[in-house]
Amino acid sequence: MISRSRIIQVSLAVLAFVLCVGMIYVTGRDNPDFADSIDYITAARMLVADGSYPAVGGLHFFRAPLYPLFIAEVWIVTGESVFAVKLVQAMLHALTTLMIFRTAKILTKSTLVATIAGLLFAVNPFFVYQAAAIQTEALQTFVMTLALMLIVKMVVSENGLDLKTAAAAGVAFGLGALCKNSPLGICIVLAIGIAALCYRRKNSFAAPALMVVVMFITILPWSFYNLRTRGEFILINDSSGFVAWIGNHPANLRIYEGKFESREETQQYQDYMAKTLAAEQVAEWERTKGYSGLSFKERESLWRQQAIENAKAEPGITARLIWWKLLAFWRPWLSGDIYSTKGMLLSAAILVPLLILGFAGMWISRRRPGLKEVVILFTLLMLFVTAVHAVLVSTIRLRLPSVDPLLTIFASIAIVAILTRFGKDRIDGVNRFLEGSH
Repeated sequence: MISRSRIIQVSLAVLAFVLCVGMIYVTGRDNPDFADSIDYITAARMLVADGSYPAVGGLHFFRAPLYPLFIAEVWIVTGESVFAVKLVQAMLHALTTLMIFRTAKILTKSTLVATIAGLLFAVNPFFVYQAAAIQTEALQTFVMTLALMLIVKMVVSENGLDLKTAAAAGVAFGLGALCKNSPLGICIVLAIGIAALCYRRKNSFAAPALMVVVMFITILPWSFYNLRTRGEFILINDSSGFVAWIGNHPANLRIYEGKFESREETQQYQDYMAKTLAAEQVAEWERTKGYSGLSFKERESLWRQQAIENAKAEPGITARLIWWKLLAFWRPWLSGDIYSTKGMLLSAAILVPLLILGFAGMWISRRRPGLKEVVILFTLLMLFVTAVHAVLVSTIRLRLPSVDPLLTIFASIAIVAILTRFGKDRIDGVNRFLEGSH
């Protein structure tokens, strides 16, 4: 007989995939539908053509490699097709939904909580949209959810910390860092947290240390590729200086405090920031520093130093920018300057309950055996990514891969806790039914 749990998981995966396919057709099956898409597509074309990787993208750095490599691998099989990439991303969303179900089941031992968590994630339009667009977060959400599932599995185990699970988590974090740099720091922060929280358990130091080491081993082949092709040992890419510059430039304050007449005007100003203003800065450095003749690290250092000088010259503006970016990272609705009022209200209807229920679920779980450590680790993760993006650049999109998957699970814990108040015996009966066989 087939267990009801298995039927639920298959149904959730099918639902997630079908919703993504629907979104693909709504947004345009062959439409990249994202500003950074041209960089990823250009890099993938070069990888397919001759195995090379571009030294610079549309902005003044080269992109982290995993997402273009992912696109290239799809195209090696299917030929160049945006639609094919989107379909594979729809499959990743379905698999991520299954990982959410599995993580919730490991964490709570409740099939009902796992079902609600999987359903909330599968139908979340932000994750569905990611899968239908050519953007890094579609892949990063998959690898980060895998990493966090392995962390949960390792921490809630009643035995010592499993070294194989730690190594697998290290691989996942390494892949995540090759999508976006932030998982590099997340892995280190969580490793320190695990060592502190689980210091009485077997492998309490060996497992976190192994996780970090394996993460760097996963990244190193790309680092040595950079050394061979660019003449410098660059761990992932050279983006940090430029990102710090653009995220903290005084002109960026208008994005948060200014008024724009239309979505087009907002986009034009963002393009002015990223391209025109940056080009003017490069032109100045070309005259004074010989920018084009500098190494990758020297250019990155120039951007970083200029960001520091801008912050020193305008500390008040810098403080306001950090505050606005912190709010933007956790804002529970889409920007009204970019999206319609209807879109803003719809996003609020989804994100506000998710955030409220997610934090309520964390509060409920804070003293439960096996959950307390996960709550603390997740809090550390949230504090770290919030600090990083408040200092650099910040949008809801950058929060989704690292925070919202586990937040969805905690929201499901809160939902079941609320339902239990109206009838614990009924909820226990539903759980037993869901865990039975068909």
